[in-house]
Amino acid sequence: MSVSNVMMICDLPFKFVQELEPKRDSEGSIIQTVYDFTGEPRELHYYSKGPFCKFDISKEWINRVGVYVLHDNEKPLYVGECIDFYGRYGSAQYGSIGRSKCYKGRQPTNCKINSMVLWQYLNGNKVFLYFHETDNRKNIENILERKLNPPFNGTPSPKLLKQIWGVTI
Repeated sequence: MSVSNVMMICDLPFKFVQELEPKRDSEGSIIQTVYDFTGEPRELHYYSKGPFCKFDISKEWINRVGVYVLHDNEKPLYVGECIDFYGRYGSAQYGSIGRSKCYKGRQPTNCKINSMVLWQYLNGNKVFLYFHETDNRKNIENILERKLNPPFNGTPSPKLLKQIWGVTI
């Protein structure tokens, strides 16, 4: 895939933000986190097994309102909306997964997106982040979800659940 500064998605211009590459150690290996929940009395959600990675975006995106698309080498993977784009992708949300986000009723989407990014890289793919600034974010997100049918919006297919998170439903 050739990365362009602007990608037209459903006739809307999405600005290229960056490649969402996971952070690496000094030897070039992706830094991964897996939590041990052995004996944990609280219920966990599907995506709590991880593994998770860390990534971040530039602070120039603070307080930007709009719709974003995660795209791999070929297709859209996930569509979302936000009122603070940096907040969504910074270290407090998708970019860093703490243990507390893994419990049922907490933040399954954060865990799902983070581990999906890691899985893409571990399988030789890249993930690119695009953003369309708009106050009409919820409506546009709904339209894009219907038209694009990205595999990680909602509950992923049973095949992906098994492949990435080891979950059988």
